[in-house]
Amino acid sequence: MHAVPIGLPLQVLARSPGETLPDWLARAQLLPEACPIEGAFLTSLPPLVGEGSCGVAPAVRLEAPAGGKPGLPSRPEISCGLAGLLSTFFRQDLREIARRMLDEDVTEVLTGPGYVCRHRNGNPEAKISEHAKGEALDVTGFVLSSGVRVTVADDWGGESREAAFLKAVHSAACGHFTTVLGPEADADHADHFHLDRGCHGRDCTYRICQ
Repeated sequence: MHAVPIGLPLQVLARSPGETLPDWLARAQLLPEACPIEGAFLTSLPPLVGEGSCGVAPAVRLEAPAGGKPGLPSRPEISCGLAGLLSTFFRQDLREIARRMLDEDVTEVLTGPGYVCRHRNGNPEAKISEHAKGEALDVTGFVLSSGVRVTVADDWGGESREAAFLKAVHSAACGHFTTVLGPEADADHADHFHLDRGCHGRDCTYRICQ
């Protein structure tokens, strides 16, 4: 792993509908090679390419925010911009919530892969998913410094302190991401939090928090 210093503003290069792959890749080559997130542990990747309009540039493999904790053992492949948001959220909000509510640190965040070339909820008739742009990550749970695992599938709901912790994390995420979906959104999100920074509304400032 290597820590990447701060530099140019975070960017993401969306692949326009109908844009040919060679044209998109040509534009991607003009982007900075490094992802400028202060202190984050990540690896810069070449553009991720899929069928249709799937694709991510610049892409990274995120391993941990600044300081190295919490780690992301799945090392999701996502956009540089999403990596910046996640790093801030994990380093600040998640750490503070865990210490305040559980008197522990979060050592690992359990996630899905990040980039997946697919439509929303796996429905081929739906719009393309933010996962297909590297702009979404599914979080399934957390490993605490005691070794205890708190997962959305097992601990969401009820009166336990773990349930309260998950509720607080979900609520805090709504202040960072434009879309936050959990078990109360629908059955497709019963076992994870979906976090993305997709554009909603004319000025991309509308947020969905469910």
